[in-house]
Amino acid sequence: MASLAGFCYGVSRAVDLSLETKKNYPQKVVGVLGKLIHNNQAINYLEEKGIKTFNNIDEVPEGAICVIRSHGEGPETLKKLCDKNVNIVDATCPDVKRVQNTAAQLAREGYQVLIIGQSEHPEVIAIREHVDSQMKKPAVIVSEIDVIEENKNIISKAKKVGVVVQTTKPMEKFTSLLSIISSLCYEVRAFNTICNTTSKRQEQAKELAEEVDFMVIIGAKHSSNTTNLAQLCKAINVNTVHIENIDELKKYDLSKFDSIGVTAGASTPKFVIDDVMEYLNNYKGE
Repeated sequence: MASLAGFCYGVSRAVDLSLETKKNYPQKVVGVLGKLIHNNQAINYLEEKGIKTFNNIDEVPEGAICVIRSHGEGPETLKKLCDKNVNIVDATCPDVKRVQNTAAQLAREGYQVLIIGQSEHPEVIAIREHVDSQMKKPAVIVSEIDVIEENKNIISKAKKVGVVVQTTKPMEKFTSLLSIISSLCYEVRAFNTICNTTSKRQEQAKELAEEVDFMVIIGAKHSSNTTNLAQLCKAINVNTVHIENIDELKKYDLSKFDSIGVTAGASTPKFVIDDVMEYLNNYKGE
């Protein structure tokens, strides 16, 4: 199994802060704005511990304690929470906060900010809000080449363009899109804001995928970083599967494989990984 599998520092910190807050204020309503992490098993565990999930600001009661998840939130969202007299516990990942600050600084300096990432991802939404709060040019989010083409006029007409990237994106995606962006602009200032642990996890996963007959990626299907891991490994080893739990793994006949590699996304709890490893270690086939 890959050594870099399961919770990253940012996720562990967010979970620990949530549990610690509820422990210190047992009589208070404690919750998270949005799902703390992209894993339903982990969310269910937190709910069992009394930590609620608020789907939107309207669901947050006045005077409650609201944990800001590792993906972060934008200034407007934080202001709305403060206006409701909500106590905020900021569990934003330091790496994510660095992207927010970098993007906002680029906006203040007059750059047209491009965010390489998924437009619907909460981390990217928060980064965009930090840019847009500067009352300059609104940020443009690019995920693929066709999105760059759609925004070609905005990009090419900008005197200078600043680029940041979602922390969980693969390096190959960042460099390929940046190359295209650079060909359209006179001045480009780009920051590699991919999380260092994410890069190492991806490299380790690719190396393992090359060495084994069958590769298992554990994590939620809606988790960006886990999906990226699965895509990277699939490109190297066709016998790669992305599963959320051992029930999905049981569908596969593993008896024909001599070696099996395992890794997991940054939002995958240890107990889910342990279940899979126990099943593989005891596997006897049909």
